[in-house]
Amino acid sequence: SRTKEALWEGEERYRNVYDTAPLAFVIWDCECRVTDWNSQAKKMFGWSRKEVLGRNFFEFLIPEHARPRVEDVVDALLSGEIEPDVVNENLTKSGETIVCRWNNSILRGREGQVMGGMSLALDITEQVRAEQALRESEKKFRMLFENASDAIFIHDLEGHFLEVNQVACERLGYSKEELLLMTSMDTDVPEYAALALGRLEELQQHG
Repeated sequence: SRTKEALWEGEERYRNVYDTAPLAFVIWDCECRVTDWNSQAKKMFGWSRKEVLGRNFFEFLIPEHARPRVEDVVDALLSGEIEPDVVNENLTKSGETIVCRWNNSILRGREGQVMGGMSLALDITEQVRAEQALRESEKKFRMLFENASDAIFIHDLEGHFLEVNQVACERLGYSKEELLLMTSMDTDVPEYAALALGRLEELQQHG
């Protein structure tokens, strides 16, 4: 019948998205046992669908230190309190720890009863590592900047001070707050002002 054909076409479209999406789909019951696991989940975490079906995902997917947080998320989800985006560490079959962003939703039966959940994961490990590296780099720069024995000025192309270190404040006789309201042309150091002007002109010519 036409209705059955429409249902079949809908299921085929869903299955195609399920199998080809760049997200890991993990479907689980109220006991946190995996009931389905798509190809991206296998690619991301290493285990095949056959290896994980029927297993409690806490046993192999969640690091011990992250389990209390994930348990809270699962309990909240099953009681109807959905926390859309959750970021936590996960384990892979090879023993590697990765960071994933999870989007969770409840699965209900025909009569509205809670059957479990569906969790979609995106691997954001590289993004998190890049952000951590950037923070470390900024921290090291800040330490060098503040502890330098020379005066350091950072300004824009118009000479407005964007940042100055303590030595610069002592050299010019202004507080940091005062200097950040000034330009290099406002200072009492003619040789610095001349140097700044020359550098600004050079930057503008090559910009």
